[in-house]
Amino acid sequence: MTLGQILLIVIGHTGEKGLPGRTRLQKLVYFLSKRMHLPASYSPYYYGPYSEQVSASLESLVERGLIDENVNTFESDGPFEGKKYTYTLTEDGRAVMEALRRKHADEFQRISEHISALLSNAPSTRALAVASKLLILRERSREHAASPGKLRRLAEKFGWRDISNQDVRDGVDLLVKYGHTATELPVELY
Repeated sequence: MTLGQILLIVIGHTGEKGLPGRTRLQKLVYFLSKRMHLPASYSPYYYGPYSEQVSASLESLVERGLIDENVNTFESDGPFEGKKYTYTLTEDGRAVMEALRRKHADEFQRISEHISALLSNAPSTRALAVASKLLILRERSREHAASPGKLRRLAEKFGWRDISNQDVRDGVDLLVKYGHTATELPVELY
């Protein structure tokens, strides 16, 4: 399956309420990429792992009329206004998703199961962002596991200064609920 097809399934999984936020979409696809070896490369970014391929595929799907992008603006603390994005499938997008369900039934089911598991264990985008940051830190660290304090210091090298020890514990909890084993975790269990 292509990355665009996978994005249709992820967004379609959220139903009529839609998928709130670009960051949430990036993190959901990041976790899928770790489990299913998707064609998306990620690099550390402000809110955690970021993929230009995911952004480009999303933009293409919006331009082709398969996904609706709803943008709400709000006042923010910085010099720019804030924007909140919500993504839903259009009628054409739902038709393509149903065709994918029939043509790629097994893969469609695996993607749906992973998304359901992630959404049930990570109610907030912040939880997804912190857990994904922990996995990136694990990949970039020379050590198998580190203390929460050491992880926070490593995170600062990426400009991630907003991770507390509690965030580390919550992120590890999410990773465990999502099925990561102790050897895959970036932190010493305590």
